[in-house]
Amino acid sequence: SCSTAAGVIELGHASARRFDGGDERLLALMADRAGLAVEHARAYEHELSTVEALQRSLLPDSLPRRERLQIAARYMPGGADVGGDWYDITPLPDGRLFICVGDVVGHGTPAVVTMGQLRHIIIGVAGLANTPGEILDQMDLHCRRIPGAIATTVWAGLVNPDRTELAYSSAGHPPALLTSAGRTTWLTGGLGPILGMQ
Repeated sequence: SCSTAAGVIELGHASARRFDGGDERLLALMADRAGLAVEHARAYEHELSTVEALQRSLLPDSLPRRERLQIAARYMPGGADVGGDWYDITPLPDGRLFICVGDVVGHGTPAVVTMGQLRHIIIGVAGLANTPGEILDQMDLHCRRIPGAIATTVWAGLVNPDRTELAYSSAGHPPALLTSAGRTTWLTGGLGPILGMQ
């Protein structure tokens, strides 16, 4: 078998002494354990960066543009918990905008895969439903059938730019924060159970 050096350990002693066979075995064991720790840390960092890249590839490349609306999004992964979060802003055929933010339980590649499925499903459902509550009811049925989707949380909103109206509903997700004319308000209404649990 072939091995690759993970690093170098240099040892010294304050006074002159000769290392015997027991010392050498102990030092070799310490070096082996340190090497394993370094390899595991590198593998973890690689997996984390791969999962984050996959997750970002499943999020929107760009956001729609609408008159009288400023639309922006910023995604910041939560460190070691990368995987299940998503957001989307999608124009609907009737002129409304569908906004959603969701979170799949878990992290890593399985959560990213489930997130990708749910993100595409909810966009399709939003085009057929009239209210955010109907969207989340349909998503609840899907979450019961998709492995890994149970206990997903979603905040869903429909914006009507012509009427400056926002209708929203939440399936166990933290509330959205509405900022208007220097005032902020937590949108705590429309709260329902998390998806896939009924």
